[in-house]
Amino acid sequence: MPGQNWAEGYHFTLSKQDNTVLLTVFSLEQEGYFTRTLFNATTKQLISGIHKVPKGGGLFKEDSGISWNVLKMKDTFYKNFFSDSYSTDNLIYATTPKGLIATKNNGNTWENILVSQSYILDIHTNKQKISINAEEGLYISLNKGVTWNKLNTPSKVSLANLDIDGNVYICSNDKILKESNKLWIDMKVPLSSGIIGFKLYNKTLIAYSSDSIQMLNMKTSKWEEIGKFNAIDNIFIT
Repeated sequence: MPGQNWAEGYHFTLSKQDNTVLLTVFSLEQEGYFTRTLFNATTKQLISGIHKVPKGGGLFKEDSGISWNVLKMKDTFYKNFFSDSYSTDNLIYATTPKGLIATKNNGNTWENILVSQSYILDIHTNKQKISINAEEGLYISLNKGVTWNKLNTPSKVSLANLDIDGNVYICSNDKILKESNKLWIDMKVPLSSGIIGFKLYNKTLIAYSSDSIQMLNMKTSKWEEIGKFNAIDNIFIT
């Protein structure tokens, strides 16, 4: 939810993990740089924080508030993404004007993963699988970027994501579609107004418009509305 009054410019999310209530704060610090800070909402203890600054394209990452590591960038970059298994593989991806690069050592060395002159809109990882939604199309790798395939999509893709099993979902022409054997299956989202976005969490597909959020239980194939809201712009799941 967006902050107001003294907290204008801040966004807060509450979540629960292992019976601990977590507060995530997205904000701009005094010099206007993006920060994301995670607290224990009960004890107010700082758990972690990320601070993005333009110096050398670097991203400073804080672990439990004890130490900071600088991410060394060799090139101009647009966005950074952490692997879904970062705790074990230490993989960090960065999109650049030349495509996608990756590092396992905080930027001391970088490897080209995908060469593309097309602007990369988003990237998602699931174990060995990577999906890249670029302006020129949707790319999938089954081996962490060693080889790539371009998926044929029914129309231009605005959003793409991978579920827990590695299945590909896209948002296109106000529909959410799931890829299955080179076919696209309409998930038939019961939203009365246009789809703004969607999230995938465990066995649940969450779709939202500007005034409603719907959840699909993939085990039962049933949709459930979880609430009516005003002026939804984005939702966060942590």
